[in-house]
Amino acid sequence: MSPDQQVCRLLFVHSDPALATRIRGMLGPLRDPFYKIAHFTHLCDALTYLRVSPVDVVLVGPDPVDDELLGAVRQLSADHPEVPVMALQVSPTRDEVDDLRQAGARECLPVDEFSAEIWTRTFDYCRREAAISHELASVTARLDWLVHMDSLTGLLNRKGMERAILDELARCRAANQDLLILLVDLDDFSRVNATLGHGVGDLVLVGAARRITESVREQDKVGRCG
Repeated sequence: MSPDQQVCRLLFVHSDPALATRIRGMLGPLRDPFYKIAHFTHLCDALTYLRVSPVDVVLVGPDPVDDELLGAVRQLSADHPEVPVMALQVSPTRDEVDDLRQAGARECLPVDEFSAEIWTRTFDYCRREAAISHELASVTARLDWLVHMDSLTGLLNRKGMERAILDELARCRAANQDLLILLVDLDDFSRVNATLGHGVGDLVLVGAARRITESVREQDKVGRCG
């Protein structure tokens, strides 16, 4: 395998090793990408493997030893939503395909119709879709941070504090608990900016933010209103 060759890491969960051998025989000769296949008969072993090994696509079915197909798809999708799960079924009906997709499967492939071209195209589509979803999630998280966080101190900004207070109010009302809000002001801070410059003022704000954050509990929210 050349250093530039792409690798697609498949995890296959099924009770019959013979089916895994057939899939290896179909995908093994391919070199663009090169397929590395790990096979487990038990879902619990596959879940353990996923915790320690990166995987691009999970193939599950028709019948893992310790669970039924729908349950296995549901658990894999819930535990590892970043990895596309594809269900394998013998001549799946439309209703079965719909049920598997509702359980979290990206696609459903018939194991009685082996086609290297169709399977590899489906793998590639699911990998690209997962990559796009991951990138969108990263961009969304970054935008949320920019909207609700103060870039200088790393504290919540005014919008972030408004959202945090509303969330905490709802939580406290549901739990019949009190909510404490503490306002802190820096005495003579304008004089620091006027005499030492805004650069020093920024350092004071950063230092104050760090000390306040270190003085409260992990679940407490700290923000900059000014």
